[in-house]
Order: sequence, then structure tokens, then C-alpha cells
Amino acid sequence: MAQSPAKLDKADSLEGYLKNWDALSSMLTRGRSFSGRERNCAFLNLGSEGGSLKRFADVSAVSGLDFIDDGRAVIATDWDQDGDLDFWQTNREGPRLRFVKNNLNPGRNWVAFELTGTSSNRDGIGAVLNLEMGDKIITRTLTAGDGFMSQSGKRLHFGLGEPKGLPISVVVRWPGAAPETFTQITPGKAYQLIQNSGAARVIERRKSAIPDDENELIPPVPTEQARIILSHRIPSPPLDYVDFKGELQKHHPDTSGSGSPTLITVWASWCPNCCSELADLKKRYGELSKKGLEILALTVEGVPQGDVKPDVTGAKDLVAKSNFPFQIGATDQKGLRLLTVLHNRVIVRQRPLPLPSSFLIDQWGRLAAIYKGPVSADQLLADLNLLEADAKTLAQHAFPFPGRDGTSLFPLGHLDFAKAYQAGGDPESARREAHKVTEAPLTANAEADLARRAQAWYFIGTLEQGLRHWQAAAEAYQSALDFAPENVVLKIPLGVSLWQAGERDEARQVLDEVSTAGEKNAGLSNALGKAYLQIKQYDSAVRAFEKAIALEPKQSGYQLSLALAHQTGGDPAKAIGIYDQLLKAQPTSANIKNNLALLLATTPADEFRDGKRALELANEVIARAGESHPSPLDSLGVALAETGDFEGAIIATRKAIAAARAIGRNDLFPKLQAKIALYQTGKPYRSEQ
Repeated sequence: MAQSPAKLDKADSLEGYLKNWDALSSMLTRGRSFSGRERNCAFLNLGSEGGSLKRFADVSAVSGLDFIDDGRAVIATDWDQDGDLDFWQTNREGPRLRFVKNNLNPGRNWVAFELTGTSSNRDGIGAVLNLEMGDKIITRTLTAGDGFMSQSGKRLHFGLGEPKGLPISVVVRWPGAAPETFTQITPGKAYQLIQNSGAARVIERRKSAIPDDENELIPPVPTEQARIILSHRIPSPPLDYVDFKGELQKHHPDTSGSGSPTLITVWASWCPNCCSELADLKKRYGELSKKGLEILALTVEGVPQGDVKPDVTGAKDLVAKSNFPFQIGATDQKGLRLLTVLHNRVIVRQRPLPLPSSFLIDQWGRLAAIYKGPVSADQLLADLNLLEADAKTLAQHAFPFPGRDGTSLFPLGHLDFAKAYQAGGDPESARREAHKVTEAPLTANAEADLARRAQAWYFIGTLEQGLRHWQAAAEAYQSALDFAPENVVLKIPLGVSLWQAGERDEARQVLDEVSTAGEKNAGLSNALGKAYLQIKQYDSAVRAFEKAIALEPKQSGYQLSLALAHQTGGDPAKAIGIYDQLLKAQPTSANIKNNLALLLATTPADEFRDGKRALELANEVIARAGESHPSPLDSLGVALAETGDFEGAIIATRKAIAAARAIGRNDLFPKLQAKIALYQTGKPYRSEQ
């Protein structure tokens, strides 16, 4: 188990802690359990006999609560409104949600209360209720959360035991207010207690949400067989296999969109379900091929299984007598591993593939569906119709059961899906979804159509720019500008992309147009300066930032940009002067201190390098901002190295790597690791290196 560190100091590192979590996650994906397969426990409070010690009885088995689930949260609520508390339980694995109905025999009294605050908080959170029944007092407290990642219902339930006809009253100690007494409480009812009303209002019983036929709640028998439709498709790998003529064949997915959908199924001759599936596919192949489906059936009998030598004799015999009309062959260990990895990218629990297992690949070479166990031709014909389905229809089929997903409350368009694909690391799908907007037919609202197309082209530009496809980015930004010519800001990324694509003259012309438009626009001049920094035109960046400052001299962000331009442009004196001036106005700014520390520790100019001050600034930043971000830790590392503490520099930089990993900035690893290698040789880092 990954033990959370009790504290962090300079000598500590999160690296081991994070590695332990990685190892733990790996074990869970292989089927290990957090709970160790232990059954849940339930204990009955027996009260006390004159003393302060409580007595409990283990009722786990007799109550039926001793599930072997890997449980997480449990709440108690009278879900069926019959006067006793039922349970809802969530689990890390299936069933993810379990309802446990309390079938306690009738005849015991109860009462329940819902609170409404007026001068106190509306839900009455923190209120303490003392129910008085004769000489007996029962206390309940309304809390906001009463378990791990869970909260029971806000209705407070009191079990009263056997009916005795005693008068019942309840005293509510409202948060921050005087106690209030409610009387005339009748057992077997739920009441609303409104602060300062003095009277309890009966809450009418709602219709039970539990079906009358409890057989409907019986869970299905667990099985490895499954049909899994992907709402987010992923690329499929190329596969090598040997056909039954002994010749090496290659299956390469066509990513152009002009290919045919393909079903890849793995089978064995000794598997009855496999043989039945192959026979069905052969019988219905004419219908399937009319839909454009190609089939590749690969036997796994050529893959070694422990000490057992592979034997494809049975597979050869089956193929010889069956005359299958589709491609058929034998995969090796590598091919089976590639298909298993493809499966594991979709299904977290890593288990061996059952036989047969099939993978439906769409015309773009992406995995569209997984079938664990035999798949019928009828199912394939239906699922082939989903390959071009819209996102909403696809999502409906991806869920294994009907329900409401809330998408009607948050309308999503193609550009929303494009952004989701981009965030998920699938630029091809992101590009394809965005082009659905650019290619959509115009509607009666031409102005809105043009605006949507401009947004889509701008998104495509940012996508291509992130991939360093500079020419494609420039073309996309130009298209966006064609649809929104009044938007001067679009010319900035257009100019950057043209410059990076090698079209320097065109880039200068575009950026000069922005400069002219920004004569009286400080924000535009600042954005232009940042663009010049990106293409390493430092003098132009300085002029743009100076123009922005002249228009808005009190905007410290422009001053900070100017200092960064001088710093990266090789003028440390001016950069240090601006940073010092900014620190006088903002003495606690971690950003300014971090930039200045990095400059003082790494500048190649000996007369301006000051390791001692850099270390002081870096420690101040760490003290204020903590160690959750890699940049301050990196600055601390270079400052320590400049002062000769290379061991401390290595520790700080390793922390920076751990922090970068925690926020998903793996792109920082190479540079940070190069710095560690430099420190290990006893050399400090210089910004020119």
C-alpha cells in the first residue's frame, strides 16, 4: 500500500510514494482487490448495561450484509418509506451500486424529521435533535457527510421500539440559534420542522420506488461474454499472421477513411463456441460482405502455452474441410499480445482474452466494438449500422443498460466532441469532428453558420499547431480569418505558423498588420509580443511590450512580459531591473521571484549571476507556493547547483520530475533529467546550455 507521507522536507521525495501508487494500480488492473476478498462486516449495537462500554454483536451473516464486494461507501435511508432504514452501497468493482432493502418485521414504531432553517442554514446542517419519549432521550445530529465519500439522507430517523403510547416531543438545537421544541409527534410519520414555526408538519408518504416483484432485483449471473460498443474509438494496431499456405501476411488498418470495416476474431479448433461462430459467419458471409465487412479469423493454436508445444493440426483440419470464404490464418505470441493490449486499453481489468474474442474495426482503422464470446451475424449486421452513427446514438448503444445521462441538459456539438478527442490524445478524431462543422450545409442563419465555421477552423489551427504541423496550421488560421476577417487576433497565430513553416516574408506582413492595429490596443500589443517571443524575435517582442506598457503603464503583467523578453533575449541587466522594480510593488509575488531566481542562477553573464540571492528567492517561493508545481522546484535546483550544493540540486530536480508527473507534464522530463545528469558531474546549469 502506498503510504501517504506524514510531512515533506527538503530531504524527502514523492518519487517512491508515486511509484508505490503505480504498482498498486497495476495490481488492481490484474484483478487484485483492495479488500483482499474479505466479506463486509455488520455489527448490532446492543447498548450498555449500566456502564459506559457499548456492546456489539456480529450480525454480518444473519443480516445478509456480508457481501464479498470491494466496498467503498454506504448510506442509510428509508428508501421504500416503510419506516426502517435501507442501505445503498457503492463498490470499486461490480456491482458498482447495490441496494439492500430492510425487510424488518412490522410492529416497531419510528418517526423521522426533515429540517428547514430560516435564520440558520437552509438545510439545518449541524442541528442536534433530542427526542424525548417519557424518561427516554434519543439524540441525532444532522451532518453534511457521514462516511467515506458519502452522505445519508438528510431525513433524521428515530427507531422507537415497541409502542407504549407515551407522548413524544423533540427539541431542536439550531446552529447559532436558540433551541426550539416541537410537540404532538405521532409515531409512524415523517415531519418537516421549520425553524421558528413551532409546529411540526406531516410529510405525505411518496410512492415507493421499489418494484412489487422483487425478482426484478436479482442480479444476472456473472459471465465473461460481453458486447462492448466504444463511444470513443481508438486506433487498432497492424498485425502479422501466417495463412494456411504458410505465407506471411500483413493486416494494416487503413486510416484514410476509405477502407472497409473489418472483424478480427481469434479462435481455436478445440473451442465449440469458436466453431459455431465461424460456421455462422460462413453461412451469412454474403450478407456481411454486402455491408462491406471483411473478416480476418486468426487461430491462437500456434501460440505456446507454458510447456505445451503449439499444435495447429486441429486448426488445419478445420480450415481444410470448411472452405471459409474469408481470410483465415494463425497469429503468433506478438499478435495475440497486441490484441490483448488493445482490449486492455478499453477494459481496465486485465484478463486473458476468452475464446472466441472479436474486434470490429471501422473504416478509419479504429476499434469500434469488442465481442467477448461468440458474436452472431445478426449482431454484426446491426452494429455495422452504428459505424457512421452520430455521437448521441453511439453513446446510447455504448451503455450496457438504459438510463438518463444528462446530455439533454448540456447540448453538445461536433466541436465539443473535437475538443474531447483532442484532450484524449486522438488528434485524427478531433480533426474529423471539427471538419463536420466546416463542411456542414448552411442554414437560414448564415451569420451564426459563419461564426461556427470560424471557430472550427481556429480549433483546427490550434490542433495542428500543437502537433507542429505549421503549414496545416497556417492554412486553418487563414480559413478562420476568411470567415471572420474583422478578428485581427486571428492574425497572430497565423503569423507564428507562417514563420515556423518557413514563409518569413508572409509572416512579417501579417504580424505588421497586427502591430498597426494594436497602436491603441494594449492587449493586442501584448499578445503580439508573446507571439514574437515564440518565434524568438526578441527585439520585436520588446517593442510590442513597450507599446503595451505605454498604453497601460499600471498593468504589471505587461511589465513582466517585457522582463521575460529581455531575459530570453540576452539582456539580463534590463530584466533584473524590471523584476526588482516589480518586486517593490508586489513583494510577495511568487511568479516574479521565481523568474528572477531562475535568471540570477543561470545567466551566462558572470557579472549578473548571483547564486546566493537566487537561492533565497527560490526558498521564498517554495515556502509560499509549496512543492506541487515543477517550476519552483526546478528554480530551487538550479540555485542550489549554482551555490555548489549539487546533491540538494539533484533532490530538488527529482521532486520537480515527480511534480511534473503528478500534473501530467511528461514533456518536462527530458530537460529536467538532463539537468540531473549535469549536476552529477558537478556542473551548474547555464541558460545557454
